[in-house]
Amino acid sequence: VLVITGYGSGQNLQEASRLGAGEFITKPFNVPDFIKSVNKSLQRRTQNLRLKDFSLYNSLVVRN
Repeated sequence: VLVITGYGSGQNLQEASRLGAGEFITKPFNVPDFIKSVNKSLQRRTQNLRLKDFSLYNSLVVRN
């Protein structure tokens, strides 16, 4: 989850993290930093999907 906000307080950051935000960007932001954050979020998502696939595969192999 990527959060973009105009209110970058510490409380907002903590709440966003608690709710699952992986990246937190305050406005105004520069495009290169935004692109880096999007890439990090996509990499994290891809890694999580691979781990889930691996876990599912292992659970099926162990059962058989």
